[in-house]
Amino acid sequence: MRNNDKDAITVPVEILASEEGIFTASKIEFAEGQTETTFSVDFPNTALGTTYDCTVRVTDPQYVSLYSGKPAFVSFSVLRAKWITVDADKSIVYKDKEYKGYEWYTEDFIATFFNTGNPTYPVQVQVREDTIDPEYPNGKNGLAGLYRIVNTYSDLYPYKINGDAQCVDGLFMEIDATNPKQVYIKTQPTGLNWGYGDMIISSKAYQEIMKGSEGNPDAYFGKIENGAITFPKGALLIKDDEDTASANSNGAFRLEICQDQAVDYSLILEAGESDENGKLDIAAEFGADVAKVKYAFFEGSLSVAQANEKSSDIDTGKIESAKELTETGVLTAQFEKTGVYTMIANIYDKDNALQGYEMISFGYVAAGDEKPVVISCGINITDKYKPQGFTSENSAEIYVNGKDIVSGSYAFIEAVELSLIKNPDKYMSDNGTEFTTEQIEAINSNDGGFSDVIGGLYSGTDYVLVVKAFNGYVSDYFASRATTAGDAPLPLERTYTMAHLVDGVNKADLLKSWNLWAVDNYDKENSDRQLFGQVTFSENTQDDAEDFDAINVKGISFGESETDDTVVWEYYNGIIYTLGNQLTGTITYQGAPLYLLPVYIDAKGTGTNGDHAMMAAYVAEGYVALVSYNPKYNINGMLFQAYTDAEATNNLGNWAYYSDIMFEDPAVAKAAPASVAPAKKTSMKSLRSLAADAATPTNFVELRGHERMRALIDELHANKGAIIEPIAMSASGEVKAKVSFRSGLPKQSFDRTLLVKKNDAARFDK
Repeated sequence: MRNNDKDAITVPVEILASEEGIFTASKIEFAEGQTETTFSVDFPNTALGTTYDCTVRVTDPQYVSLYSGKPAFVSFSVLRAKWITVDADKSIVYKDKEYKGYEWYTEDFIATFFNTGNPTYPVQVQVREDTIDPEYPNGKNGLAGLYRIVNTYSDLYPYKINGDAQCVDGLFMEIDATNPKQVYIKTQPTGLNWGYGDMIISSKAYQEIMKGSEGNPDAYFGKIENGAITFPKGALLIKDDEDTASANSNGAFRLEICQDQAVDYSLILEAGESDENGKLDIAAEFGADVAKVKYAFFEGSLSVAQANEKSSDIDTGKIESAKELTETGVLTAQFEKTGVYTMIANIYDKDNALQGYEMISFGYVAAGDEKPVVISCGINITDKYKPQGFTSENSAEIYVNGKDIVSGSYAFIEAVELSLIKNPDKYMSDNGTEFTTEQIEAINSNDGGFSDVIGGLYSGTDYVLVVKAFNGYVSDYFASRATTAGDAPLPLERTYTMAHLVDGVNKADLLKSWNLWAVDNYDKENSDRQLFGQVTFSENTQDDAEDFDAINVKGISFGESETDDTVVWEYYNGIIYTLGNQLTGTITYQGAPLYLLPVYIDAKGTGTNGDHAMMAAYVAEGYVALVSYNPKYNINGMLFQAYTDAEATNNLGNWAYYSDIMFEDPAVAKAAPASVAPAKKTSMKSLRSLAADAATPTNFVELRGHERMRALIDELHANKGAIIEPIAMSASGEVKAKVSFRSGLPKQSFDRTLLVKKNDAARFDK
């Protein structure tokens, strides 16, 4: 670019390069009156797999002022690489056409953002030749390398022409799988644009890597397994100029690579904790091609070199105590003394050939011994952070100190929520925050331990800090309780969960008209609760049955519907609960009717279009809240989707989204006008990100049947008032071990990180 366009000029340039003779630049020429032009830089003599640096700059003082702050140079690096088509001779058939050299790809970026289905279609996949690591050819780690999908959103992409999208062809999706257990996607464009800016994708692991030492990408890495690249649910990102959303919400992303060559020699080992009898469970899950496992135990934690040696000794028969497993199952081991042990497990194929090994180290407590968890935690209600906006009314400082803590997690919840906790381990797995490596170091240090400030709290409200800590031998729970300063918020000024529902509500008190309050997630100017007319609950004798007390709900479309929006819900034992798959009227769009169908979703974008998503009951005098039946998902919103047909088969997309729904008795509102003020709402994301996070309805939260819902309500009533008081709870030579084995994985294993002991729930219940 230039400022003075009076004359035609040719601007001289200089080239600075890491190697001479590689780069040449064309002339920079401006015609008279021209303020912008282009020039090219060529590098035909680059070698494959070598990175070259280049700077092109303008230095002639006739064209560049020495005192200008504007840049007069451009620097870049180039790497010429050879890309090889994966499975070039392979053919697949798609819509009656044959595609040679293509692989199957299941999309979950755009599918997440616009709530479409997950299409599987052919794509051409290439791998960069110089990145193929000989350490990871085939086998249990798959095929490592830097991959790219050629023109990912080509004409084969089923939704390319959906709406009025613009698409730039020829763009690649590059996937770094040079480490097959740590796969990630750098930030890059898709070439798609629906009028809100270019759609940009990446993986959360890459974003965490970019944070350096502060990042923690482990939970977001993808992997190569069974000949395909996959990512965990929610581990991908997609954004346009307005919103950023988690993608892969269905966990559907899948790119096949060399499927025919893939074998699975994986072995997953998980150690539990010693029980009072000195028994410790170790789960072993076989990969599809593992024929048997040969294992032995050793004292202490082994280095990689030591583990390699012990694996070889097991294979050659030098370890006399080695035993064999031939199927997935659970070992129960006992040792003579308390200590740290390591299990080495060799992996064999059907031909008895060694395919590698896995190892796991764990702490063991013998019968009669103790290895207590040493920890203290607490809550400070303080105004010392007031300059930062954190006061004694809206925040709390938490702290945790300990000794020899290896791992752990914490949850900060309202005290009333304790009544919902039946299995502490599962609750912490679903809702707790894992301590990072740095936080564990702080907990174990003598410099004040770990502390943090929790904001966005309600005034005058009881809160509990629950900490679960593991010292390498056993885990234990600790807790502290405190109340924020000030008066409790008015009913419309807070959110609710199942724990807040009040018992003993008479159905007659619910059957009337209520003011309808909710947060409109399409209103980016206002994230408070707003008044949306009225909802009327009334008797429905037509749909009543012996075990089904039907009620009509009119007005639940929040004024969106132009026709009758009455739906049928059920009343049972003081609670009204929603039923799914019911149209809530129609709207007129471009001269034709569209049918509205609600999908129930939570603040993280998980939801269900199935039965019994939310429950309504009193939370305060004159106020009814619509809350989740499931504390894990906290379903609190209705996402209305528009269909062209009454059978709801052709979905045009999301129409409206309302959350934090409450019903207010008009008589109470008149008596206390202050309660009608818009509520303060915390942590509401922008609408389209939230709505887009809702995945395909058929993959949402598990459906709840009519009988199951009634059982949940009965269980809720049975536990009301029985709030658990938070208290501290007790919870390298070859070695010989007494071992028993049972086939299959334990049913109580709630995830793949810890085996749950049978008595955990009993230990938590005072």
